[in-house]
Amino acid sequence: MVRENDNAIKSMLPFLTLAWVIFVPNEIMAARLVLQTVDVDSKNPVPCLVRLKAKGETARSISTKFLNRGTGLPQNHPSRQWLCFPGTGEIDQVTGSLTIEAFAGPEYEVVKKNLLIDEEVDLHMKLQLKRIAHPGKEGWRSGNTHLHLNKISRAQADEYLRTVPASDGLELVFVSNLRRAKDEKSYVTNEHRAVDLEKLSTPDLKFGWGQEHRHNYGSHGQGYGHVMLLNIKRLIRPVSIGSGIMGKGTDYPSLQRGIRKARAQDATVVWCHNAFGLEDIPNWFSGTLDAQNIFDGGGRGSYEDTFYRYLNVGLRVPFSTGTDWFIYDFSRVYAKVEGEFNPRTWLQALRQGRSYITNGPLLELNCGERGIGDVIAIDKPQKLKFSGQGLAQNDFGKLQILHNGKVVKETSSKAENGHFRAELEWEWNVNSPSWVALRVQSGHATIPANAPTRPRAKGVNVFGQGLFAHTSPIYVDYSGKRVFHKETAQKLVKEMESDLDEILKKSNFAGDPEKMEVLRVYEEGIRNLEKQIATRQ
Repeated sequence: MVRENDNAIKSMLPFLTLAWVIFVPNEIMAARLVLQTVDVDSKNPVPCLVRLKAKGETARSISTKFLNRGTGLPQNHPSRQWLCFPGTGEIDQVTGSLTIEAFAGPEYEVVKKNLLIDEEVDLHMKLQLKRIAHPGKEGWRSGNTHLHLNKISRAQADEYLRTVPASDGLELVFVSNLRRAKDEKSYVTNEHRAVDLEKLSTPDLKFGWGQEHRHNYGSHGQGYGHVMLLNIKRLIRPVSIGSGIMGKGTDYPSLQRGIRKARAQDATVVWCHNAFGLEDIPNWFSGTLDAQNIFDGGGRGSYEDTFYRYLNVGLRVPFSTGTDWFIYDFSRVYAKVEGEFNPRTWLQALRQGRSYITNGPLLELNCGERGIGDVIAIDKPQKLKFSGQGLAQNDFGKLQILHNGKVVKETSSKAENGHFRAELEWEWNVNSPSWVALRVQSGHATIPANAPTRPRAKGVNVFGQGLFAHTSPIYVDYSGKRVFHKETAQKLVKEMESDLDEILKKSNFAGDPEKMEVLRVYEEGIRNLEKQIATRQ
C-alpha cells in the first residue's frame, strides 16, 4: 500500500489545464480505477460528477484526462474537488484506501463507496446511481438561460460546453454574446453562433444562442440594466450601450429599443440579475419582457422586491435563472415542454410560466388538475386545494406555500433513504383574485460562493451554495380580475419617477432626440401604471 506523502501532493494547476495532478514517487506504480456509473433502473451509463478522497484529505487530486468541474472558477471553489465523468472510463494513478463519491446533478442521490486499491492492480467497479425524481417523464426539462465563458481557448470552451452541463444533468444551455471594451478580447463564447452551438448539441444536451443586451453607468454600476435576448437570429446592435461599458458613446438607446428589435425576430426576452437596473419596471408594464432571472450571477435583491411586487399588481411573471460566467452552481430553470423538446419549444413553455427555478430542490405544485403557470378563473366563492412537494439531495429546511407573497403553510424537509422530502397541502376559500406559489426558504444570499463543501449540511448543496427553489405561480382570477395591490403600484410609480431623475443626472446624450426617446420608456411605464391605479379607485 502507498503511505500518505503530503509532500507528494502539489497544488492544483491553473484552471486552463482542465485537470488535477498528483505526483507519485518513481518507485511506486499506481493502479487504475476502471469505472462505470450507471442508472440503477435503466442500467445505462450516466455522465456524472466524481470525487475521490483519501484518509485525512479533503479531496484526492489525481492525474486524469477528465475535465475539472471547477474550470474557470476560483481555486477555492468547492466544485474543483469534482471531475466530470462521462459514464465509462479509466481514472489513473490511484492507490490505497480511498472513498469515491458520484452523482448526476440534482435529480440523483449521491452514492459513496470505500475502495482499497493495491499497487499495480487495476480495480474494475460499477457505481449504480439512483434517481431522486425523473422530472423529464412529466415534460419538465432543465435549462440555463445565461452563460458566458472567458479566458480559455475555443477548443477548451467547446469541451467545457460538451462536458460540464452533461455531467450536471442539464439538458439545455443558452450561450450568449456580450461586449465590454478591452475585456471582451477574452470572451471566447463571443465566437459562437447558433450554427456552432447546433453542432455541439446531442439528443441529451441542446444549446441555444442569444446575447446579453446591457447598459451600466461606470464600469459595473447600475444603469438601465441587463436583459437576455434568447433565440435571436442575428445580433441586436449595439450589444452593450454607453461609455460605462464600451468606453465611448452616449447613453443611448434605451434597452427597450433593442428588446423590440429582438421580439421582431421572435426572440424571448428575459430580464437578468434580479432588481439590478432601472428599466425593468417600465419594460414589464410595456409588455416587452417574457421572464425574469433571479440569482443568475448575483444575489442582489430578493423575491419580495423583484417578483412579488410585480405579481401583486397583476403581472404574469415567469421565473427563470442561469449562471452568467461559467457554471458555478446547479442553478437552472425547469420548464414543462409539451411535445418535441428543443430551444424553441422550451422557451415557449417558459413564456407561458410553466417553470420553476432551483439549484437543488425539485418542486411540484398543483391545484387539482391545474399546475404551475395555469390561470384558474372563478366567478363566485369556492374552495381550492393546493398541494406541493419538494425533493432534494440535502436537507433544504422549509418548504412553503405562498399566497400573494405571504407564507400560508410550511413544513420541514425530512430524510428519506438517500435524499430529503417535504410535502404539504393548503385549502383556501377563494373570494378574491390572487396568485399561489411554492418555494424553499432560500439561504442563497447568506452562503458565500467560496464556502467549504458541506454535503449534508442543512440549506446548502454539495458545492456549499445556499439552496433556493421557487415555482412560477398558479394564478387565480376572480370575477374577471387579477390581484392588484394599490400601495405596491404607487411605490412602483415613485420608483420610476426616481429613476427618471437619476437618468437625467447621470446620462450623456448627443441631443434632445436621444434623451426624449430614453425618457419616454419611463414616462409610458408611469402612465400605464397610473391608468391601472385610477381604474381601481
